[in-house]
Amino acid sequence: MDLTLLAIVDAEFVPLGDLAGRVAEVARGGATWLQIRAKGLATGDFIGYAREAAGAARGAGIPFLINDRADIALLVGADGVHLGKHDLPIAEAREVLGAEAWIGATARDGEGARLAEEAGASYLGVGPLFPTSVKPSLVPLPEGRIAEIRRCCSLPLVGIGGIDQSRAEEVGRRSLDGMAVISALWAAADPEGEARELVRRFRRGKV
Repeated sequence: MDLTLLAIVDAEFVPLGDLAGRVAEVARGGATWLQIRAKGLATGDFIGYAREAAGAARGAGIPFLINDRADIALLVGADGVHLGKHDLPIAEAREVLGAEAWIGATARDGEGARLAEEAGASYLGVGPLFPTSVKPSLVPLPEGRIAEIRRCCSLPLVGIGGIDQSRAEEVGRRSLDGMAVISALWAAADPEGEARELVRRFRRGKV
């Protein structure tokens, strides 16, 4: 899977009525996969939101994951799930979703990365890389932390937290396999153009 740009489709930023159109926009701009996030929705509403997003992702021809909820990922036929520390454990999610599912976890240090890999994670979200309005209480990772995580595991690493156009090239230079973006995409007047520029700058940093 091409991990370059993970567009996190958050129900707080993208209402249900705009969902299909917004997914199509960022896919045209170069988003390579999606994560569907709806922490504020009740389960039934989350299922409806996830089903709409699933149809949009399939129409755009890009894979999609569900945030937190392995049960909803299974129900809507998602390609996987991203799990937080209070969600279903990685090994149990693997039993639910099968060997081919992409199961992500978040790591902030080498030990967390090692344990996630041993449990069966497919990739790691690492961050926040920069101050972020989505989780303002989290302190950005110190310099050298990504290198430490790299030494402790062999999983692909996706940077998250405070990434926008001005920082995308730096993210590419940090030897990450991809980047996850929320607010910079959905606050943009032109999400398609924003996605395109994020991808261009990230790849420039990777060269």
